[in-house]
Amino acid sequence: MALQQATAGLALARASLFEATATLEEAVIDERRIRSLVQRKMQPRATLDEAVAKRKRAEGGEAYARATVQQAEATLSQARTRLEKAVITSPIDGVVLQRSIEPGTTVAASFQTPVLFLLAHDLGQMELHVSMDEADVSMVAAGQRATFTVDAWPNREFDARVLKVYLYHTVENNVVTCTTVLAVDNAEHLLQPGMTATATIFTGRRQQALRVLYFVDGKLVKDGTAAEILP
Repeated sequence: MALQQATAGLALARASLFEATATLEEAVIDERRIRSLVQRKMQPRATLDEAVAKRKRAEGGEAYARATVQQAEATLSQARTRLEKAVITSPIDGVVLQRSIEPGTTVAASFQTPVLFLLAHDLGQMELHVSMDEADVSMVAAGQRATFTVDAWPNREFDARVLKVYLYHTVENNVVTCTTVLAVDNAEHLLQPGMTATATIFTGRRQQALRVLYFVDGKLVKDGTAAEILP
């Protein structure tokens, strides 16, 4: 609406300028004609003075019309700038994960830029952030193989690779953890952002290692719980 009003205002100002220019041209012609008649003693001097005054008023009217056109052009430029700022263009091609604003809402500029949209560039390649106990960080390095599961696909195990291990620690409820980032290939698009996962990182392999099994009342004890003996 503001852009349409500014466009109409500019058109009106230009029409007024056109009219003022025509009036000035007419006044200049009249002044020349009357000046010629005065020089030939066919018109009184007062008539020439009136023609000169008319021409000067026409010049002032044209100058005012030109200024009005400039003002209308500035108003139109401002309206276009505001309209361009009202259109939000994503810097990347991707998927909108979260929208924190509704159409028609005014966004106020401030020192802290508000987050309007949460975008994902490519869901085919994702990252899994794993909180790891500080005692296990020394065994983890980039490039190690990992697997993980998610509740949405309980019978599916996904492969991953250790991408990086952050050096800073996080303390929550007196538990110190480090964040490890796993690179995940999500070509099938089965995984979605925000899913909770349980990961296993393979830090080494041992050949011909001795495995000790504990049985309680004929049942195999694993991780402190009794499990049925597998055939």
